[in-house]
Amino acid sequence: MIYLIAQIALFLLLAILMGVAAGWWFWGRGRVESSDYSGELIESKRRLELCNSKSAQLRRELKQCNDDLDKLNHQLEAGDKEELLLELEDASAQIQALMEDVQMRDDMIVVLQQNSKG
Repeated sequence: MIYLIAQIALFLLLAILMGVAAGWWFWGRGRVESSDYSGELIESKRRLELCNSKSAQLRRELKQCNDDLDKLNHQLEAGDKEELLLELEDASAQIQALMEDVQMRDDMIVVLQQNSKG
């Protein structure tokens, strides 16, 4: 009976040691891979911050152009129409380009946010 108990204890001890060794090995492998991802995560967050700041800057420029456009519309109603019409067309083209750039930045921000969450 003592022989049977000794065998069971030996196999339990062996199983515990193998479990500890396997856990240590898997834990070590997981940490190495997570450090690779942390570098990519930091880079993605940095790019996201740059896109957010650029987007804010573009929105400020867009607001300024819209204000200029409104001012030109009021001048157009009151004064020299040909010169103001040219300025108005230039401002309108500039606003359109800024709106496209803002949309592109917003799309990039959404993609970067999804990448940083995933």
